[in-house]
Amino acid sequence: MFTNIFTPATCNFDLGALAEIITNDVGGEDDQTNASISRGGGEISEMDEDIINSNYHACTYTWATCHRLQNLELQNDKTVKEVLFEMDSTHQHLPYGLESLYLGGLHEMSHVWKCNNWNKFLIPQHQPTALQLQLPFQNLTNILLWFCHRLKYLFSPLMVKYLSNLKSLTIIMCDGIEEIISSRDDAADANEEENAASTLITKIEISRCDAISVVIPWYAVGKMKRLEELEIWYCKTITKVFDEGSASGTTLTTPTVLLKTTNHVVHVYNLKHLRIYECNLLSHVLTFSTLESLKQLNFLSVARCNGIQEIVKQVMVTEHSDNLN
Repeated sequence: MFTNIFTPATCNFDLGALAEIITNDVGGEDDQTNASISRGGGEISEMDEDIINSNYHACTYTWATCHRLQNLELQNDKTVKEVLFEMDSTHQHLPYGLESLYLGGLHEMSHVWKCNNWNKFLIPQHQPTALQLQLPFQNLTNILLWFCHRLKYLFSPLMVKYLSNLKSLTIIMCDGIEEIISSRDDAADANEEENAASTLITKIEISRCDAISVVIPWYAVGKMKRLEELEIWYCKTITKVFDEGSASGTTLTTPTVLLKTTNHVVHVYNLKHLRIYECNLLSHVLTFSTLESLKQLNFLSVARCNGIQEIVKQVMVTEHSDNLN
């Protein structure tokens, strides 16, 4: 068993040729003891403090040395703690070239990405062409998650900016996940979230996730404008595929505007393939307003969904806003 890829923690190797990292069934209860030994009894640097922080992945410091890393696969890796990638890390050790991310059996991980203060880490809305920034995760195209039960959501609306090239997302047996996109942990201005970019994601597959109730809420549809394929398998708690808002109550959309609404119109213009299998709390699949946007839909399969009463449901849309000032 090993708990550190390199020792001492202050190593400065150039691993520029390394394109793939795979760990499987590594780490253990002695992580912190071994991490302490690896420091060699000297002064603890700022980098070392991050490395031995029990909330973060034990090998965070290696991302900067692996600047051509394309594929990262972590399975049953006990060195992964609560957060895999800290977005507002002071030393900015993030994999810029990563293309695929495969995470499985990470039982302590509660966040794949986490930023404690997005206001200090936001990307300007409009960058001159000559000043386009190279962003971490901008090359990430595929994400596969399985058996990560502490995850409540995958990413925030603001994180979408960094995942602008994401094309495929698969989530399997993550029983704690409640949302794909959520702003619950963000401390950013609501206007920034509304202006967050969309991804190139074309395929989403969710299977055996028993805490999620809505696959794509109305506030996330705009981030998935290019979605072409959606598959949902064996999800016991799903009640809606596309959430068009609450039938009652109010929604705070900005700090000053309260939106009273019965429904939001959801448009998924590029969706071509929709498959739903054994989701027994689902009473309907689409509303008339959503159906009107499905000009390219050529495959629809709904099977073994015992709660289905109708495929398309008619819902009246009314809304108005009240200024809180």
